[in-house]
Amino acid sequence: MHLPILHHHPESPYAFKVALALRLNGVAFYSHVVPREPPRPATEALTGSYRRIPVLQVGNSVWCDSAVILDEFAAKTSDPLMATAFSAWCDKVLFPATAALLPWESLPESLLQDRAKLMNRDPSKMLENAQKARPHFLTQVVAGLSQLEAHLNQNKTPWLCGQNSPTLCDIHAAMNVFFLRGMKGVGVNGRQVLEGFPAIKTWYARLLDAAGGMKNLVRGSAGVVSEEEVMKIAEDACLRAESICSTPIEDAVLGIKSGDLVTVSPDDYGKVGIVGQVIFISNTKLAIKHGVKSDKPGLWTALHFPRTGYTASTSDRLVGGILLLISAFVFFYYSTWALILPLFDEANSIHAYFPDRVWAVRLPVILIVVGGSLIVAFIASVLGKSKKKN
Repeated sequence: MHLPILHHHPESPYAFKVALALRLNGVAFYSHVVPREPPRPATEALTGSYRRIPVLQVGNSVWCDSAVILDEFAAKTSDPLMATAFSAWCDKVLFPATAALLPWESLPESLLQDRAKLMNRDPSKMLENAQKARPHFLTQVVAGLSQLEAHLNQNKTPWLCGQNSPTLCDIHAAMNVFFLRGMKGVGVNGRQVLEGFPAIKTWYARLLDAAGGMKNLVRGSAGVVSEEEVMKIAEDACLRAESICSTPIEDAVLGIKSGDLVTVSPDDYGKVGIVGQVIFISNTKLAIKHGVKSDKPGLWTALHFPRTGYTASTSDRLVGGILLLISAFVFFYYSTWALILPLFDEANSIHAYFPDRVWAVRLPVILIVVGGSLIVAFIASVLGKSKKKN
């Protein structure tokens, strides 16, 4: 069994969350460090150009999204409902406010351009809006931190869920503290903000000590691996047909089942569609077999996704292939009908498979007239509505 390889960059808060969970659960891992913005050759090759970081690789199986990584590799808390609710608050309420404090003015222009493209926004407006909204989001972050501070002070326990060891609640909350501590430059100094929350600072230091220190989190407790090593590990595992999948079941809502070719994509940002054949599907998880573009023929990966936050649909490639076949058939049939059929004697049996040749002329004329009329009617309708508005 290969040790996990965490594909990440040291500044990623979600990568920190995953690394923290792995170490708190006693899981050693390698680190494959990638830049904050593409290209990321090995990671993109194995995941079909999946845009988000981190991903976790074991052999030729790759878990995409921190949610599915934590579900697979982190120990379950005694109160999963509380952990789920707390995760939603940390990820969907506190973290967006924390991320809104990013000092884009102090960061490389290429990073701003990349993140704007990722979120389908205009870079200049994104920067302008961030500057205007920063004071408001700082109040939201302070409010959230105040709630955590009060909880730690009231419970008088070393961990957020009141247990004897860290749980997923601590891991989710720590991501925000990590991200805030890294902020400096124009706008907000994260470490200064945290000075007002001594209980959080003590709890965060205790959490890092339990994980073996920050060095083990940002560089991998087992060391660092290169792009070549990452691809070699995946290739070797593929040759041995190593993959992690379960007994497949059919999705009752979408009708997707094992063996179907699907496109998987995030439903909020970074919507890069990844095509693969379903090898496992349930109400909470989806795994696909994805063919890797490589100089090694036959290389594939098993990509694992959570169902929450991702769409899965019958692959556009399959639909496109069907349409291409239909178009080719129509072209061949019509060409034979209009151009080749006259070369055959009228008594030849081939004529039985085609309508009268007069329709080979009439039909295109009818389609042109009807299609042209519809186009003219549509243009007239749009112009009419435009005049009414004016």
